[in-house]
Amino acid sequence: MSVADHALDSTQTIIDSTNIPIEPFNNTIPINGANIIDDPFDIRHDNGSTIITPRVIDANWTELKVGVLMPFSQKSNEYTMQLTHSGSSAIRMAAHEINSQQLIPGAYITLVERDSYPKEVDGQAAITQAVFSTISLIQEGVIAVIGDISSSWTSLSALMTTTLQIPQCSFTAVATSLSDKTQYGYFFRTVPTKLLYADAAMSFIVSQGWPTFGILYTDDDIGQQLSESLIMKSKFKGIQVKAYQKFYDNGPESDIRASIDMLMNSGIQIVFVAAEGDAQLAVFSIAGHMGYVNNNTVWMGMGRITDELFEAVNQFNTVLDERVHVSKPIVQKNNTTAITYAAQTTSNLQPISFNDTFSGGVFLFDATLDLSGYPPYDQFVDKWSHLDPNIYPYAGRPNISSNEGLAYSCMMVMAHGFNQVLNNSTEVPQALKKLSDGQLGSYLTPNTFNTSFVGPAGPMLFDQNGDSMASNFKIFNVQHGNEVQIGTVLAGDLTLTSQPFYHDGTSVPPSGIPTRTLLNPGYGSPVSVVIAAIAGLGTLFALFTMAIVILFRKREVFKASSPLFCVLELLGFIFCYTSMFFYNAYRTKVDCIMIPVTFHIGLALVLANLIAKNYRIYRIFNNVFVTKTVVTDVQLLKFSGGILVVVVTLLIGWLCTCQVVPINVPVSRTAYYVRCSFQGPSSSIFTTLLTVVPAAQLAFATFLSIKTRSVGKNYSKYSEYKQIGISVYNIFFSSLIGFVIFSIPTTDYYTRHYLTMTTIVWAITFSMLVLFLPKLHTFFFRKGRNDQAGKRSDISGRRRDNNTNSIGETTTKNRELMSINRLLANPNAIDPAIAMAQNHGNDTETGSNTKTVKNTAPTTIFEAHEARMPVQVVLRYFPFLAAWDMKHVFLFPRVGYFSFFSEKSQKGRVFGYSRATIVSSKRDAYILRIHGASMFDVLIQVASPQELEDWMRWFNSGGTSSSGASTTLTSNTCLTSPTSSTNQAAESSGNKWIKNDSGLTARKHLLAERQESSITLETMDSGISGPLVTELDYSQMVPPVPTNLLSTRRSLASSVDDEELEYISLNNLKK
Repeated sequence: MSVADHALDSTQTIIDSTNIPIEPFNNTIPINGANIIDDPFDIRHDNGSTIITPRVIDANWTELKVGVLMPFSQKSNEYTMQLTHSGSSAIRMAAHEINSQQLIPGAYITLVERDSYPKEVDGQAAITQAVFSTISLIQEGVIAVIGDISSSWTSLSALMTTTLQIPQCSFTAVATSLSDKTQYGYFFRTVPTKLLYADAAMSFIVSQGWPTFGILYTDDDIGQQLSESLIMKSKFKGIQVKAYQKFYDNGPESDIRASIDMLMNSGIQIVFVAAEGDAQLAVFSIAGHMGYVNNNTVWMGMGRITDELFEAVNQFNTVLDERVHVSKPIVQKNNTTAITYAAQTTSNLQPISFNDTFSGGVFLFDATLDLSGYPPYDQFVDKWSHLDPNIYPYAGRPNISSNEGLAYSCMMVMAHGFNQVLNNSTEVPQALKKLSDGQLGSYLTPNTFNTSFVGPAGPMLFDQNGDSMASNFKIFNVQHGNEVQIGTVLAGDLTLTSQPFYHDGTSVPPSGIPTRTLLNPGYGSPVSVVIAAIAGLGTLFALFTMAIVILFRKREVFKASSPLFCVLELLGFIFCYTSMFFYNAYRTKVDCIMIPVTFHIGLALVLANLIAKNYRIYRIFNNVFVTKTVVTDVQLLKFSGGILVVVVTLLIGWLCTCQVVPINVPVSRTAYYVRCSFQGPSSSIFTTLLTVVPAAQLAFATFLSIKTRSVGKNYSKYSEYKQIGISVYNIFFSSLIGFVIFSIPTTDYYTRHYLTMTTIVWAITFSMLVLFLPKLHTFFFRKGRNDQAGKRSDISGRRRDNNTNSIGETTTKNRELMSINRLLANPNAIDPAIAMAQNHGNDTETGSNTKTVKNTAPTTIFEAHEARMPVQVVLRYFPFLAAWDMKHVFLFPRVGYFSFFSEKSQKGRVFGYSRATIVSSKRDAYILRIHGASMFDVLIQVASPQELEDWMRWFNSGGTSSSGASTTLTSNTCLTSPTSSTNQAAESSGNKWIKNDSGLTARKHLLAERQESSITLETMDSGISGPLVTELDYSQMVPPVPTNLLSTRRSLASSVDDEELEYISLNNLKK
């Protein structure tokens, strides 16, 4: 076969898509090649195939053969011949771009063209030669195939290519059967199928705000698949297919009138006809004759059928006219059409007025390839117009005549798919060799070619069936019997160039539902007026309170709460009230936007400030060393601003990526309401996030309120944490009720609407009054008590004495006592006799007036430290939810035993640790970290730098066992003093003083009596592993002191504020 066989006959005239005659080019190229202009290709012929290779080839490039299977010799059908030759030219154009731009690095494309219709034969002979052509093409070693033109010929070749795992692309075959991936697993196509009419129809329905529509479909492949596609896609758009009805099931003699009646009796007013040909014309004609094309209905169809519809109406009227003049009409059942059969069987002999019946409200969608104004299309046409028609038949023109853009996209999509497979491989040269040899067929499924390539016909994306998802349509409106274009759908985007014209002569779309009562109450119902009045009064109260707070922000009642906190909280309440005004109104687009914006911003402000307030107290509550409990303005702004930024970002992303449309939702056949529809692929994601974020805020706020519920009971009158807790609980339970009511569909619209509003208004109003009425009461009625200046703690009842380092004082304000460490550090607190004995022990072994305790046996004395201090158990990698708590701490450093327990819960814990480090040494923040053996650490806080260093030394100290001394574990607590300079033990005659200090730093009181430790040898053995006990010579530890040893304790009686001193015998102390 020569190249001349592929060219057009110069004597033929072709009609392009604009119905303008196109003068043929002289594309006949002599076989001898004397006159051929074949740049940039080398063309040769081998065994009936035409092989087209690039003229310039690098020696290191790998050849990739792509087959082109089309009926090049077919001349009986002009349109098929036009599709064949213009398509092959577009494929050559794409191959030249791929090779010249090296879109597949290290490779070049060779086109192998094969004629699927080499001889003018029909029937089985034609099928046989088509199969032979496909086999011959595959034997050329092609790794992909483009073709064929007709759907029947394409199905034959696609079966074979699928079996051999060779991808095949078609730019003309539109049969729905080719979407069956069980038979055609490697077939895909760039030509849009008729199922894309569903996308165009849904875009138009959504743009007009119709909530429901119905479908009339034929019982064939097109009707069934198109109706199913409409049903599935309508769910994603938030549109309801209220009814669908099959018709034309008996062919022309079907009772179409009964099918239309059944559909329209369901209350359908928007109808899409999923049918073609005579069936579609019959539906429109019969519906017009039955009066269903009226002011309240809209009809949509496929293709530009206005002229054909006019002829069908005339045929219908002709039959009716014949029946009027014949008394007994004879129904012809042979060779009859659906139009004539309907006209012969109707009882209504009134003819159809075409211009009046189809004056408006009828819309037609027609697939188009002319995408003028679309940049990729315009660029393609510009390049196409500069091609040499001798090399590229049908090129060199300022327009395209058929599917050239789709053929071009087939080749380009394949190249991008090949390149994607190579990029996904680890060894590109070996993968390229395998690709050239056809060994990568398993990777070349249709999904591989979803490379986001944008061609002249739009983005080339393929669904799971290998069908193109790019829909390009023109929208026509039948106005007074004439077909008028009113918009386009390009690459899936709807653009209306003029307003639709409906049957009533206006551009106002029908409601899409029968005449019904609008349930949205607006501000007309008494309940709505009451709710709006409450919201208005609440807004005025919030504005008034905000003004008071700003003007008198230095008053103690507002300073204790933080004026910024009050202002931000009131702003949140105002935003929430504002959302209720929009929610109560009729649903316009502005209402639909403002409802979520104002509500989510208001709720974020309310909850964020409550969380920031409670979180600070939750972390430091029960820590006696913390004096700065107020949340600073910077901290409040950081936290609230961060939450607000997250919410606003989600709102902007949501509203920018979706289309906000008010739609009518039918409740019954006599009532409907208008709701907001947020349409977009990511709408559900943003909706979920906007629900999760406030839900997480509310859950955390509730958790904090439970944890800090006792703060408001125990501290000053300005503490508002009890009020905050009540507010959070109120919002929590109101949200639960409101969410359940709003989320569960119900037929009672009013109940759902009013209960939702009521719960929101109740939550806002009650929480605002609980938070701010006590402040206003204090401000107006207790002025003399809140005139102090200066910012004070919001838990002002928890005070500590400023002179905590005064050793001489044993009491502080509010009955808070000094620790025994500080008490024993005072020289006045120790009996002079003991002090003299201590001094005497430094000089002589024994004193004449001193009683000594003789040591009878070697005894182990444990160094122990006991304190009551703030403790915080933190998860090492997420410490944010840990809170301070006052606990009794016990430490035996030489045996590695560390435990703490809570008097409130009467629960304790033995904690294994490895070391201790200083976290903070700032004033009022002397914090030590005890590194645990697992994922938890313990933080403890002490009162002074000296205690911080001492406790770190004790935790990090480790003793070694001394042999030769017996081990005796007693329950005594050997008291030590943190002040080494004043309590250093004196050595004398082999005896040592016992350090006598508990290290106790209790905030309110000491224990009434020194309690014996419950530590036993068994518990010690269970808490440690290995001999960690340091054995000391007890004889060296006992000083020559009097039998009575001075100890201190604090009386627990509330009426006694003075310390009590008593003497405790050393033997009793040991016990």
